[in-house]
Amino acid sequence: MRKTQILALVTSVLVGGGGLAACAGGGGDEMQSPPPPPPASDAGHHFDDVGQGEAYSSGDTGTSKPDTGKPGDAATADTSDGASPDAPVEAGPTNPVTQMSAGDYHTCALLTDGTVTCWGKNDSGQIGNGTTTSALTPTAVPGLTGITQVASGWQHSCAIKSDKTVVCWGHNANGDLGNGANTASSVPVAVTGVTNAIQISAGGWKSCAALSDGTVWCWGYGQDGELGNGASVDSNVPVQVTGITTASAVATGAGQVCALLTGGSVMCWGSGWYGALGNGTTVSSNVPVAVLGITDATMLASGDQHVCVVHTGGTASCWGWNFEGQIGDDTTTNATSEESPMGLSGVTLIAGGQNNTCAIESGGTAMCWGGNSGGQLGTNALDGTLIPAYVFDMSNGISVTSGAQHSCFQLIDKRIECTGYNADGELGNGSTTNSLAPVPLPGL
Repeated sequence: MRKTQILALVTSVLVGGGGLAACAGGGGDEMQSPPPPPPASDAGHHFDDVGQGEAYSSGDTGTSKPDTGKPGDAATADTSDGASPDAPVEAGPTNPVTQMSAGDYHTCALLTDGTVTCWGKNDSGQIGNGTTTSALTPTAVPGLTGITQVASGWQHSCAIKSDKTVVCWGHNANGDLGNGANTASSVPVAVTGVTNAIQISAGGWKSCAALSDGTVWCWGYGQDGELGNGASVDSNVPVQVTGITTASAVATGAGQVCALLTGGSVMCWGSGWYGALGNGTTVSSNVPVAVLGITDATMLASGDQHVCVVHTGGTASCWGWNFEGQIGDDTTTNATSEESPMGLSGVTLIAGGQNNTCAIESGGTAMCWGGNSGGQLGTNALDGTLIPAYVFDMSNGISVTSGAQHSCFQLIDKRIECTGYNADGELGNGSTTNSLAPVPLPGL
């Protein structure tokens, strides 16, 4: 099985969004490359990609939304961590999060004052605090001020500064940090040559930035064409994606990269495994190809090997890998062109994780679907679901981001709650206890 990602993106990308960070120091990494796709015989089952040796079923295959955790339902949350779903609502934070991005097993958040805090696994320095010790609670990235956006990849993080330059930190064996070197850095370092970034995305061992002139530049792992410049090699400095001149946003996955263009169309490049490029084939491409049928997208998000968009009017569609139901169409059939998750409407935000997807509907209802091996769906159960399911006791969400086996939500009062796998502090609550339902992060 492939090493698990983090998405993307894994956080959702809105039209015209922007932001990223820096990189420095650290020991060397060995060159790494994603393994090939799992065999067809794996379809329909989940094998724990974290290396814990556990296996879980994909779970619910029903055609109606599971009601566990739906606001107003009588389901009871697992409160073994001491949290109570009926506890009084706390006052909002004094320096609230304005944007957050989950990587593989870490998360970074941008705060109102322009600083950045990260938590979770830190084996490659992706927390950015000068160490490789995991952070069980949010930990400030020293020296970062005036940040406008953060992005997290598998084992690295990036941010955009107020002057539109970019910094990155963490894993760098494939040139992930874009600083002309291949040595990891546990503190931010400047990305070479990017001076007008408006939005950034980190996924796998690569990063891409949309610039104010409508072009897209990428750096890092490129052996399946992920850099989009007509080559299939890594680059430790940014290279321009061929033929993209009207991009408003970019989203990176494990093997694919997609750009949202002015007017609402989408183009993708890189690995075509499972149909992740959305052009009706499973053929990889080292230059951008048009996604079939997308003409009115307003938001773009990428998971491990799947991609989702929100359309004008609040509907959503996804394509690519559907091994655990992350497309949400009540099947495990991969989609080489767009398919619609069942039962969603009024979608205001969508986010892709390694093998799951989450969305916020108008009114604040949070829905997740796909794999759930760590509890990342937040449904107060360990079963996955092939269709959108209600996140437990979550009726006032405004934002969501998903990693390999955890998800984090922001509530209307600006507080953050996370759910799922927590061995390295992915939930940011000071413990290493997994949770099947969202738990609050102290101070955020």
